[in-house]
Amino acid sequence: MPRLRLQRLRLDDRLELIAHRDLAFTPEETAAAVSALDVHLPAGDLQSLHDVTQGWPAAVRMAALAARAGGSDKLLVGLRHDDALADYLTTEVLSRLDEEIRSFVLVATIDELVCPSLVDAVRGEGHAGGMLERCVADGLFLTREATSGTDQWYRWHSLFAAQMRDRRWAGDVAAARSGELRAAQWWRSID
Repeated sequence: MPRLRLQRLRLDDRLELIAHRDLAFTPEETAAAVSALDVHLPAGDLQSLHDVTQGWPAAVRMAALAARAGGSDKLLVGLRHDDALADYLTTEVLSRLDEEIRSFVLVATIDELVCPSLVDAVRGEGHAGGMLERCVADGLFLTREATSGTDQWYRWHSLFAAQMRDRRWAGDVAAARSGELRAAQWWRSID
C-alpha cells in the first residue's frame, strides 16, 4: 500500500485498490495455470492445491512445477515445507524487510489466525496492533478478519505462516518452544 493521501483520490473515484486477495487465482484460474504448465491433476487434487495455496499464483506455479518434476504424490503435504517456496519467501520477502518488522513477522506467525493481544502475549511486549496493521499495509500475506470483542483479528496466508514457523524452529528452538507455550497459555486464558 503506497504511503500517499489516497482518501482524496478515492473520494474523486480516481483510485482502485487491489489487495492480494484480489490477485489470488480462482479455482478455475488455478486449474488453467496448472494446465498451462502441462501438468494434469485430478479435479480433487486441483481443488486441494487451490485450497492449500489459497490461489497464491507463485505457490500454484511452484506446486505445478514440482508435480511435473516428481509426480503429484504427497505434493500438497510437501508444499508447506518446500525448499523452493522457503527460498522465495526468504529472498523475496523477508530479506527486504527491516530488522524490526522481520523479527515481528517471525513471532507474529505463531498461528494463522492472530489478534494483537495474542501476539503481544507471545512477544512479551505491546504494540502488536500497529505492527499487524503495518504488515497489512505492506502486503505481507496478512488480511483483516471479522472483529470479535475488543480485538481485531488477522489471518496470515497459511503457506507463509507455515514457512515462517519452520524458519522460527530452525533458528532458536528454545525461543520457538517458549513462544508456542505462551500462545497456548493465551488461548487457554480466553476459554
